Amino acid sequence: MNKIKKSKIKTSFRLYSKNKSDLQSSVFDLISGDRETKQTKGLAYVFSLYPDFLLKFLEIKSVQSQIEKTIEREYDSKEIYKIEVSAEKMTKSKKRADIVLKIHFKKKHSLAIIIEAKSIKSGNINNIGEQISFYMKNGEIEDLKNIPIIGLILTKYKHNISQVINLEWSFIINFILSFCKKKPEHKILKDYFNFITNIDNDMIFFEKEVLSIPAGRSFSKVEKHDIYDCPNNKNYSYKKPLYVTFRKTKSVMEFLYKIEEIIVLNPTDENEIIALNNSTLSTGIKNRILNYINEPSYNKQEGIEKRFYVLSKEKIELSQKPKPAGHIQKHTYFSLTDILTKKVLIPESQK
Repeated sequence: MNKIKKSKIKTSFRLYSKNKSDLQSSVFDLISGDRETKQTKGLAYVFSLYPDFLLKFLEIKSVQSQIEKTIEREYDSKEIYKIEVSAEKMTKSKKRADIVLKIHFKKKHSLAIIIEAKSIKSGNINNIGEQISFYMKNGEIEDLKNIPIIGLILTKYKHNISQVINLEWSFIINFILSFCKKKPEHKILKDYFNFITNIDNDMIFFEKEVLSIPAGRSFSKVEKHDIYDCPNNKNYSYKKPLYVTFRKTKSVMEFLYKIEEIIVLNPTDENEIIALNNSTLSTGIKNRILNYINEPSYNKQEGIEKRFYVLSKEKIELSQKPKPAGHIQKHTYFSLTDILTKKVLIPESQK
């Protein structure tokens, strides 16, 4: 009997919707639901498919620290013999928890991590803290009764919600990218990376290269503390940039700032300030935010959540003093190449 020779034919898979498709579709395009649902279901799937990736996730500093605090001893992955990964797990009140990790240790005890996520594109968290706290109530998820539960939120920006782990999608994206470089054989994990970022190169995730904001009367505080803040609402729904610049007199831009952190908190909420102080952010960043909001002239609005952009102190001087073509009142976006090489800039939206 003749053996079937291994074919050298190259194949491709494209999933069409409304007569359009990506150049290369993946298994993640087959998942039902909206973008947010697909992202979390996909993450649960790669957790279950690659145990080494899941164990590496549990070694993330803030995650491991919370595990050790909960089990009251040093974490050792060798003690784990089984992890159940569930997506969209139904709760007692008929809600669905995004991802549930039920971790079984050899010493006959268990631990659960409930992950609630919001879309990479979404800055609106809609009381995600209350939502995950509700899921963590004893008995809300039937098979998690009487076992310790850790809450984790995964959002576009870093939030300081007490009693839960706070991670950004950008951190997870770079975590996946770093892991894929070490484990290139994990091709479905790389497919997931491409799926959630829509990019296929080795760069830090961002949506736009340069965000340009009109400099207001409070710009002196930005220069003093290298921090910019704005309300965390749809009127200030900036796409996540790599750099930010400010338009001053006659719309001239003088410096380009690299963004170190984007943090969302309510500066009038004492619990959130406590959570900020207890967070894994560097002491320098914490102090800069606190000094910024404690300025006598800072406008603290009761109950208003703010988004803080922590800027690098090593700013890039724009020697050609570029400005946009035409009059622009609101924020806009420019390419990095244009802002570094041209004097008159055309916004990305007009190209």
